[in-house]
Formats: sequence, structure tokens, C-alpha cells
Amino acid sequence: VTFLNTINHHTSTTLLTHLQAMDSDDSDEWATEDLPPAPTSQDVDSGGGEEQQQTTADDEDDKYWEVPPQAQQIPEPPSPPTKPKDEGHPMLIVDMTELSNGTIHSKFDANAVNDPVAVKSLRITVERQYQTYASDAALLSNRTVIPCGSTVWRPALIQMRQEKPGHYFCPIFPPK
Repeated sequence: VTFLNTINHHTSTTLLTHLQAMDSDDSDEWATEDLPPAPTSQDVDSGGGEEQQQTTADDEDDKYWEVPPQAQQIPEPPSPPTKPKDEGHPMLIVDMTELSNGTIHSKFDANAVNDPVAVKSLRITVERQYQTYASDAALLSNRTVIPCGSTVWRPALIQMRQEKPGHYFCPIFPPK
């Protein structure tokens, strides 16, 4: 144990000596003798309109940063092509609940239907007889069939579902 204490004391003493030698070294100091002297207040332009003359070498260096005039002009982006405004096509929104005398409904979920097979069959029938349903005065007057445009049918469908909860509305497009 005494031997180990002696080695530890010797090692710590040597380490402390090395650290003190490194701390006394001036290697952390800046080499200020290589720097040019700081300008005095007489060297600085007072803002009276007098410009300092630059050397020719300075002017040549500045030309490196100049941008040619044609590169400074930013071309205008081309305008996007204008699409002709789509006015939409006529279509129908049909209240399938009214048309089926209440057997088809969406009482439990506004976006679902209780009998998808019956809806598909009725939808196909209405699509095949589109003109008949589109011109039926009784269906139009009680709002079972609602004429609509293809550009606004989605918001109209949402509005109809809110006006008549539990009724299932279906968009019907004209045959091609």
C-alpha cells in the first residue's frame, strides 16, 4: 500500500508540474504584433461628403463582384394558361327515400345507406329513364328530384342531407 501511495503521489506531482508549465505558456495569446494599427478618429470619414480614393487594385477586385446587366434582369414568369371556365353539366339529386316509399334510408349514418343493393337497382332505373325523372312535375314539386349542376352537386348533397336527416340522396348523372 505504501508503494502505491508513493507512485500515486509521484504521478500527481508530475501531472501538476506539467499543467503549471502549460498554463504559464503564452500560446493562448493573440499575436497582436502582426495586426495593422487600429484606425484613429482622424482616419475615419466624418461624413462630410469627402470620399476616400481607392487604389486601382481595389477597383479591380470590386469588378469581380459586379453582375452583368442582362443577368440582373429577372424574366417575368409565364402566365398560366387560362382554362375555359367549366359551367358544368345538368344532373339530378334524387331523394331515394321518397322514391322507395321509405324502404331505403340513412337513419343511422348520414353518409351510409341501409340497403346498398336496392339503391344500386333504383339508381340504374333512374339513370336509364333520366329524361322522364328530370321532367316529372310531381317529383320536381315535392323535391324528390332536384335539378342541379355538376359543379355544385357536392355542397347541394350535403345541404339536402342536413335538411332531411335520415333521407338518402343520390347524385344521378345524365347518360352519355
